[in-house]
Amino acid sequence: MRLRPNQMTTSNPMADDEARFAINRQRSAVLRPPGHRSPMIGAGDLLLLMFIADLAPLITWHDPCAQELSARRIPPLWPAWFYGSEMAGWLHSPGADPLGRDYLTRLIYGARISIFVG
Repeated sequence: MRLRPNQMTTSNPMADDEARFAINRQRSAVLRPPGHRSPMIGAGDLLLLMFIADLAPLITWHDPCAQELSARRIPPLWPAWFYGSEMAGWLHSPGADPLGRDYLTRLIYGARISIFVG
């Protein structure tokens, strides 16, 4: 039987106070959002990562395993733009590894595998 604060059945005031405290604790747990934002931020990040990993074939246009030797060691776009490098471009914006594979594509497909394993 669920008690409300105005329906206490005992004559002991200490028991009534404990019952009121338990009822208020249940209400606050259900009606109020959690006090810490860290779990909510972590859950949001995890959902975003799962969403991106799920849509990996639609987001990326490179094959994560295909080697393109003409695109070897392309630097990331931001320092290359700052230093005036001619090699960098939007095609491989985070850069390419020594075998010409795009870093962003490999990162997103690696997230798919990590989520599946986890």
